[in-house]
Amino acid sequence: MKGYIDVTISLIAFLKAFKSALEQRKNNVEFKKFYKNNKIISLCTTNPYEKQASELLTKYALVKTQKQLL
Repeated sequence: MKGYIDVTISLIAFLKAFKSALEQRKNNVEFKKFYKNNKIISLCTTNPYEKQASELLTKYALVKTQKQLL
């Protein structure tokens, strides 16, 4: 909270800054979760079907597809 407040800030301004900080933190967590599930992965395989799937699917979909095949 050091970046949002100082000793002269009012309670209302503090609460607005605190709410803003909480929203920013929530957005950061959601972005990291989205990025983790949607980043491009590289799969080392000789199977052409798995190679094509790794190029088209997200990490989440690829793992789900592989579990269904087993």
